[in-house]
Amino acid sequence: TCALPICYVKKWVLYMQNWKRAEDTRSQMGWTEKDKSFVIGNVEYHGNGVTTATAASSLVHTMARALQSQGSFESWKKAANMLSNRYYEPHAFTMLCGFGSPILRLTPVKGGIVGLIGGTGAGKSGALYACASICGNPELLCRAGAKDGATANGLTKWMMGLKNIPMTLDETSNFKPEEVSNLVYKSSQGQGKIRAQASSNDIRELELSAALITILTSNQSMADKLAQRSEEHTSELQSLREISY
Repeated sequence: TCALPICYVKKWVLYMQNWKRAEDTRSQMGWTEKDKSFVIGNVEYHGNGVTTATAASSLVHTMARALQSQGSFESWKKAANMLSNRYYEPHAFTMLCGFGSPILRLTPVKGGIVGLIGGTGAGKSGALYACASICGNPELLCRAGAKDGATANGLTKWMMGLKNIPMTLDETSNFKPEEVSNLVYKSSQGQGKIRAQASSNDIRELELSAALITILTSNQSMADKLAQRSEEHTSELQSLREISY
């Protein structure tokens, strides 16, 4: 025999085990193992059209709140179709990068970066928001730029959490040349740099990998900032494409 509280707990455990399967906890968005499903926020989309709920780990809990659907799909399509008008080709290309980013996982390409360069009022942020709105709340997804004081390590963790969902950074004009170089390198490689442990001679365990398109807005050319560095930057420029607005 057992005490009443223990029997009560055991019965509830058995009930929950037989009620439904446990939710998988995800530490990254995007494609899951063997590309069998795709995670956006707290929803996992399977190839057969079925969607299941999934729990976000502490690593991507904040991100999952930004990756939620809201509003009408018909209204979104109506707004997105406005970019098919003449002279909006750069804006449409930026939005379509949001659909192209998940496909990188199925190619040998590890990532790339697109810079939207131009003055105020050209619609750079609007195009960036259109891209981010494909998967979630653009205001939350685009605020990881320099205007919010994002650190290099913070951006790396943000990129690894998104994994295959495009990383959209608004207002990065204040990025220093070395910060641009670091961002372009990590975006093109899909992982951070190899570093040693601080307290031993061991190599730190490699971080989670990613394969996505990074899109940023700036009033200044990122290519010009890369050219300011004394180191060889040709390989970094190959991963960077800029669109003038």
